[in-house]
Amino acid sequence: MLQDRLTETSINRRSFLALGLASATALALPKPAYAEDGTGETVVTTMPEPAPFGSREPETCAIDGVEYRFTYSTTDSGDNQTTILNLSTGESSAIVFSQNEGVVRIDGVVAGYIDPIMPANWVSMGSSSFYISKAAAFTVAAFAGAMITVIGGSTPVTVVIAYVGAKIIENIIEEAGDTKVSYTLYYERYDPYVDYAANTTFSKNGHSWGPYWIPWTF
Repeated sequence: MLQDRLTETSINRRSFLALGLASATALALPKPAYAEDGTGETVVTTMPEPAPFGSREPETCAIDGVEYRFTYSTTDSGDNQTTILNLSTGESSAIVFSQNEGVVRIDGVVAGYIDPIMPANWVSMGSSSFYISKAAAFTVAAFAGAMITVIGGSTPVTVVIAYVGAKIIENIIEEAGDTKVSYTLYYERYDPYVDYAANTTFSKNGHSWGPYWIPWTF
């Protein structure tokens, strides 16, 4: 499979392709543009919405003498997907970037994590960490429940599971030992409202997952 081919090269092409895909996706997001209105004042405008990822034209390129065909689409859940076809062997692999999870997968296997894009107006409230015992949190529901109990607020368990991913939580639980949960709380004020979010990572036995940008309501 393409995964094996990428692993054999001197450059970790799996990470290169995965992170490249995610970076391209991030760069495609609309960003504010700044201009002067003629009076010396700076005004903020909005760049035009980018074309849907799935509307990109297919590409063919050679890597180490092997030609690959790249085609682009959007999954049913709205994630960006790139399918890579080896034109010599006919083998193909799919790279999927889940923006909600911040996770890149190749053929269903996690290949990288992407730092969330943090808007400039978010302000840090400080960081903390705690441990979740494997004995106490042996299900996805218990794990997510432990998180919202310690961090507090009124964010539903379903939001935690949706933004981290049930499969990711299952993978964390499967590892032996206790899970260290590290997080930084942020807020964004726009009177009379305030939004909160927790930038969260998990670590266990030298492995880490995240960070995950989780909306957090207080």
